[in-house]
Amino acid sequence: MKNLTALLALLSFTCYAQLANAQFFKASVNGGFTFSQVDGDYLAGYDKAGIFGGISIFHELNDDKRFGFDIQYAQKGSKKRIDPKAFIPAIFIIKSSYVEFPMWVDYKIQYLQKLRINTGLSIGVLTKSTFDDGFRVAGTGYKKLEVAYLLGASYELTDNLNFNIRHSFSLTSMGDLYANGIKFLNRAGIYNRLFYIGLSYRLKS
Repeated sequence: MKNLTALLALLSFTCYAQLANAQFFKASVNGGFTFSQVDGDYLAGYDKAGIFGGISIFHELNDDKRFGFDIQYAQKGSKKRIDPKAFIPAIFIIKSSYVEFPMWVDYKIQYLQKLRINTGLSIGVLTKSTFDDGFRVAGTGYKKLEVAYLLGASYELTDNLNFNIRHSFSLTSMGDLYANGIKFLNRAGIYNRLFYIGLSYRLKS
């Protein structure tokens, strides 16, 4: 699986580099932090922090609309908040890493020329996922592929630098509901849910 992920990443970056050389496409590099939870475990709250980073290739259809696609590495999961009053604090941590391929469109908000909203779908390839209950660390058995819905916004700080926030949640289940787990919107199974918060820098063409 690691070899497959590395090959996908290499092919994608090569493809993006070729596309970025064409005037039709433009490129930016992205990075920042993730704050995630897992629908279907015992917990609620975006308490698991991680990182993400990657590259975007996009085409501007007009002044107000553009479409694009990314390749990025993202950390997801779930984490129980530590109770400082507990004699033996309970541990519950899920750590998952993905190589993701989001496809999106974004629109400039009229009368707010520096603000854009974006939406799309993402295909994620699981590279590693573990569960830690304080007694052992083991694999989660999650499915290798994830399809997720995206909704976000970006604000132009300078001509080349944007601040971005994006919410993502799984459309496909990654596995079975944990015993006594919390269902969200009555969906059975395990689903990732997270915020991406970070910056993107537009590369000069």
